[in-house]
Amino acid sequence: MNAAVTTAWGRVCAFIQLLLSATGLAAVTVGIPYALAVSAGVPWPAPVTSLGDLASRLAQPVSDPFVTRLLALAGWVCWAAFMLCLLREAAWATRQLRTLLGDVTLLRTRLHTLPAHRAAAGFLVATLLLALAAMWRPVAAHAASGMGTARPVVSVAAPTAGTGQAARSQRAEEPATVAYTVQPGDTLWDIARAHLGDPLRWPVIYQLNCNRIQPDGQRLRDPDLLLPGWTLHLPTHSDTGTAHAPRPQPAPAAPMPHHDAVAPPHQHPTTPPHASIPAQHREQAAAPRLNTHPAIPAPSYQRHQRAVDISVGTASTIGITTAAGIAAAVSFARAHARRRRQPDLTAAAPPPLADAVRAATTAHLAACQERHESAEQDETTLHHPSPAKPTPPGTVACATRDGHELIADLLAVPGGITLTGPGADPGARALAIAVLSAAERLRPVQPKVRLITPTATAQRLLLHATGSLPAWAITGDCAQALSLIEQSLLHRARLADSDEADIVSAADEPPMDLLITDLDPRSVERLKATAHRAAPGQLAVVILGADDWPCHVQLAAEGTVTAATGPAVQHLSAARMFTLASEPAHELLDTLYAAHGHTAPAATTAPPPPCAEAPVPPAHRPPSTPTPALQQRRTHENNQPLDQQNPKSTEAEICENQRPSAPVTVHILGRFRIRARGKGEEFGHGMRAETREFLCLLAAHPKGIRGEEITEALRTVTDPEQAGRELANLRRAVRRSLRQATGAQQAAFVVRAGDRHLLDHNLIATDIAAFTAAVQQASTARDDTVRATALRAAVTAYGGQLCEGADYPWADELREAVHRKAVDALVLLADHTAKSHPDPDEALALLDQAAEWDPYNEAVYQRTIRLQRTAGRDDAAHRTYALLKRRLADLDATPDPATTALVQRQQAVAAR
Repeated sequence: MNAAVTTAWGRVCAFIQLLLSATGLAAVTVGIPYALAVSAGVPWPAPVTSLGDLASRLAQPVSDPFVTRLLALAGWVCWAAFMLCLLREAAWATRQLRTLLGDVTLLRTRLHTLPAHRAAAGFLVATLLLALAAMWRPVAAHAASGMGTARPVVSVAAPTAGTGQAARSQRAEEPATVAYTVQPGDTLWDIARAHLGDPLRWPVIYQLNCNRIQPDGQRLRDPDLLLPGWTLHLPTHSDTGTAHAPRPQPAPAAPMPHHDAVAPPHQHPTTPPHASIPAQHREQAAAPRLNTHPAIPAPSYQRHQRAVDISVGTASTIGITTAAGIAAAVSFARAHARRRRQPDLTAAAPPPLADAVRAATTAHLAACQERHESAEQDETTLHHPSPAKPTPPGTVACATRDGHELIADLLAVPGGITLTGPGADPGARALAIAVLSAAERLRPVQPKVRLITPTATAQRLLLHATGSLPAWAITGDCAQALSLIEQSLLHRARLADSDEADIVSAADEPPMDLLITDLDPRSVERLKATAHRAAPGQLAVVILGADDWPCHVQLAAEGTVTAATGPAVQHLSAARMFTLASEPAHELLDTLYAAHGHTAPAATTAPPPPCAEAPVPPAHRPPSTPTPALQQRRTHENNQPLDQQNPKSTEAEICENQRPSAPVTVHILGRFRIRARGKGEEFGHGMRAETREFLCLLAAHPKGIRGEEITEALRTVTDPEQAGRELANLRRAVRRSLRQATGAQQAAFVVRAGDRHLLDHNLIATDIAAFTAAVQQASTARDDTVRATALRAAVTAYGGQLCEGADYPWADELREAVHRKAVDALVLLADHTAKSHPDPDEALALLDQAAEWDPYNEAVYQRTIRLQRTAGRDDAAHRTYALLKRRLADLDATPDPATTALVQRQQAVAAR
């Protein structure tokens, strides 16, 4: 009854909105001209018979009727202009009707970008269309909702032979379907748009699932009422390609409660489960669900909830907060790698990130990237939803529930908790990595959580644990770990009892201790006594393998909490802890070590060669992991040095491909901009975000990039047919923008060579191609003058980091490679300038610029100090050394002895 009342009330509201919209539109289109005609007459004056008649009329004195007619004429002109805007907006709304019905934000975005008079016209037209759509949707839904009105039947009658045969015959006629679990915020409209490619096909899903018994015993009777946890049947690809306008089926005469018992959803062998569902929904549907909370109806306007869990390998999942910490660790690791780097244009590119590290970094960058779609865009593209935003820096996320991350304070229960089951060790690994990665986001501030583990536990969980990190204390045994915790608790007690307790800053407050340990029989009583002092923000104790512990949490292999005993841990009953297998955990730990300038002995930052890579079974490959063939192409193309991406290309070929006479130049080094030949102003800033990223991707790959690689890089849908349509839309968008700017209406600009997409080098030049050609020329030149000219050309072409200001995940590793080459070119140019010019100022200016580009490279500071010492500028050399010390403090590092010796030798000479 409540659902029926809600639906009826929705129809009444839609009718009222329709009535108000039609009234407003009629008042503008009919009421205004009627009022003007009645009050002031028609807009045109009486016919003029001659020029004398016109002159006599104009010579008459200004009177009130004359002013009234002028005002009326102005009113008619304004009304005519408004009607033109109305017709224009009506044409746009008609073209965008399908998009407006599924995404009202498109209308809101357009209204914000229009002037006032056009916004009013657009609002009148769009509200009328949306009101009509709102009236249509309930009618279409209830036309099919007559399929079942009986109460849910709990008892299932045993089917007779006749009914069983009829049921089997009916199942044979049913189309092949796949199961989909309803998520919070789902609507039939959104599900049809995501999985059928057309939101207007939501009646297909409704007809397939109407009157089916759901896991909670209820039935789908109202299309606007979906409960999380329900299982819907979606048509497969073969079925979605036909019958875009499904015919309503007649309602059965009587409900058949035993139909679902005879034909459960999983007995459709035609298509494997989740075959046509995108990757993020396959993960969610495959994970076991344990929900002890009552289902809450999801509002029909709510969007899909963005995921907080990131797959980083087989049976390995971390939270988006941990991914943010890993991304910060990657930045610190690269800074340490650049610290002792010597300039060399022929050096290989930095090693590619490990698979788990790349997955975490990509997820973090995707969460940071904001997409703003243009309201003027005719074509729309469907993207996988970006992950949710991480929690504030310093917090440790240990689990997920209902689409939200749970922080480690939930583990700080008096008495401690024990983890058992297949997921105990993977959950402990993920928890340890979460603590260590959280500290990376706070550097150089001390971490808020400190991990304490005995050596045996650390070596068993993480084989590469060879040394402590600032947020990790590895003790000899459990007794030493407890002593360390007791010291911390005593320090907290002294701070609380001191007179200065109120003025203790957050930075001076001791971090929360998180103990992860195996059960040590020699320290059981002491461990229990310490665990009873656990409290949020102070101490959390996690014991592995203690089956008889009062607070007990059992984890499945994927981290789902299957059992939780003890009143203090009941909040974990519906949660799923993050888990890490050994290999992904080691890859993440190696990155954390590298972030502090250490290298684990058995660690490797680069993945094994493609020929030695163990194939992952397709059924267990995580959605974000590329296929072996695609991984091999990425390793050989994207991760090679920029000047070695195509060894067969010669310098002459690169220069020939980048003709300076190209009518369009695309700049992706630094701020994105496009210049057309003969025009001083830049353009391209108003491009839609997806179009701009697609153009940058093509510019960064001058030899072309395959369609499946574009789909992976842009994080678009995985369905090949839909991905092909999106690529076609992106090509048209790029061509439309460039044709409008250049006037070349027949130019293609984006061409296809086999299965590769690339820019037409005869029409488009790029700064990254000019930079690559200059670097290659400088690395092969034998004449110093030619080499210096090429170095200067490379420095000039480098306008900043690749795709500066845009967090494109695909550009991360390529940006690092290009940046290294730019710094090397600048330092080598400074060396040449110092040798060829007696005045060191020009070389020092180049080195200062290099220090700004790479503030942690000690080779730059060493060259600067030598030049300053040679020029007798001792004070400047001391300031350079002090600047290096301040910058290295961000990495918790100090200058090398060789750098310190330069200053000390200078002081010794001055003392003489």
